[in-house]
Amino acid sequence: MAKKLTLQETGEIFGVTHHTVRRWIAEGRLRAYRVGSRALRVDADDAAALLDSMAIGG
Repeated sequence: MAKKLTLQETGEIFGVTHHTVRRWIAEGRLRAYRVGSRALRVDADDAAALLDSMAIGG
């Protein structure tokens, strides 16, 4: 099972703020999972796939 990242951790990987990560989630570019009633987590494999697609120019 892949590691679950906070929005802050995901933002640090991409060099963006957690607000940008939230926008990507809202746009459907990145899938997130709700943990509890408020917290969101991003699967590390999903983040890596988005990072790869961005590096390729997608």
